[in-house]
Amino acid sequence: MILFISLLFLLFGWAVWHQSNGGNRLGKYGKYIIDIATIPNSFLQRSEVKSPIWEKNKTTQSVNFVSNKADSGYLLIPAYDKMHKQFVVKLFSLNQQKTIHTWVPDLTTIAQLNSKNNVLLEDDLLDAISFKTQHPILTNDTGLIIKGEYGLIKLDKQSHIVWFTKGVYHHSTEIDHNGNYWTAGLIKPSLLDSNLFPEAKDDAIVKFDSNGKILFKKSIASILIENGAMYLLTGIGQYESDIIHVNDIQPVLRNTMYANQGDLFINIRNRSTLILYNPTNNKIKWLQTGPWSNEHDVSLIDSNRIGLLGNDVIRHAKKRFNFIRGYNSFYIYNFSTKEVDTPYNDIMRQQHIATKSEGRIELLPNGDLFIEESNYGRLMRVNTNGIVWCYMEIIDKTHVSVLGWSRYYNRLPW
Repeated sequence: MILFISLLFLLFGWAVWHQSNGGNRLGKYGKYIIDIATIPNSFLQRSEVKSPIWEKNKTTQSVNFVSNKADSGYLLIPAYDKMHKQFVVKLFSLNQQKTIHTWVPDLTTIAQLNSKNNVLLEDDLLDAISFKTQHPILTNDTGLIIKGEYGLIKLDKQSHIVWFTKGVYHHSTEIDHNGNYWTAGLIKPSLLDSNLFPEAKDDAIVKFDSNGKILFKKSIASILIENGAMYLLTGIGQYESDIIHVNDIQPVLRNTMYANQGDLFINIRNRSTLILYNPTNNKIKWLQTGPWSNEHDVSLIDSNRIGLLGNDVIRHAKKRFNFIRGYNSFYIYNFSTKEVDTPYNDIMRQQHIATKSEGRIELLPNGDLFIEESNYGRLMRVNTNGIVWCYMEIIDKTHVSVLGWSRYYNRLPW
């Protein structure tokens, strides 16, 4: 009996291998073999969805903040808080080494604003264990702008809602030279040709003012198509409905040799591509694919250089990621020389900075790096000497909160 079961497992394993590598000996039954083989993975994915904002602590750190050197800046940290039992936004003073203010979004009120005809149904309620806000930003009147699939919201210092704009918003939020904001949104239903792009997730760039009024919205796929770059969507492999996966829209704040005030750097993760775009005339001024892979967070360094976080992973089906080298990279592109450098790779490798998805990185004036390793809940300042300080939102002995894209402020905007 044991021999029979062993042979059965071996036969099943061969069938999975054969079908996964393009074999067709199994005919129509090949699909069913793969479906059976992926059942355990499907169960794991469903369990992850139930608690998407906790992760195992990959370090020995047992308190929220550990520092090896003084820092006079501030952190704006979106994370799950075990006292409030939901995602909150904390303003943390690095000098005082403590949280000096906390915004706690009212999930019931947000659900009410999203409900139809102000009738709050059970399906409208937001689940505290999965609610998340991404890349909040401080306003100069002690307020805070947050967003998510639940809308775009400004909170005052007491966490009361000042204004609300309905819609789906995600990833980064950045302020431009006019005091307006740019974020990512979604055009639903998609306006793309459904024959060419079935069930497409039509990511868009969105501009809004300080009162939450939408001033501009444009499909990124349409930008590529209208600028002769449709090949990025159709000609580099098998079609996927998440064709863009924008994660950063970075406004250019002043004129440089390579960009003008008002231009936008747009990061297109699923194409490993970065573009420089002029929204006034709908023109792509510069486009480059790689050497970064599935990257995040483009930032302007100086008049000639930009930097970005290369997650440097290979994406597989069902949200699986494999590292190319085992760690992330900070890429610096020089427009004058057209060269790409990764001068911080030793630090990234030594500190095992390795977020498979998401992530933030910024080059600070003194050459240190401010890093959010989002998947593992680590917020760090690092340099060639090692970690300057590290913040983690500790949940229990083995778990930390994932982070929702934090910010480092040299000084507060008020």
